[in-house]
Amino acid sequence: MKVYHGSYTAIEEIDFSFCRKRRDFGRGFYVTKFLSQAEYWAARKGEDNDIVKSLIVDYGISEMNATEMYYKSNTYRNLANESSNYYKKTWIEIYEMLKKELKI
Repeated sequence: MKVYHGSYTAIEEIDFSFCRKRRDFGRGFYVTKFLSQAEYWAARKGEDNDIVKSLIVDYGISEMNATEMYYKSNTYRNLANESSNYYKKTWIEIYEMLKKELKI
């Protein structure tokens, strides 16, 4: 099976020290079977942080709580589902959907 990893830089070898701790399944090297999704991941560098930062600034939520709310949301889960088309939306559109889901 061919899989893809969305990155904005070349990866010579997998180094888990670069992996973020607060991902769906913890620290790890994430891949997808969809080339379009990997390309999207590479293009949206930093956008998860923008959503978390927006929750912190707009609603005064702590960084820890904002991160947990985002990564446990249905909105975030839909980003991993190619049929949802969430991965084709901008981070601002995703943030608006998240606010509606969280009712904030």
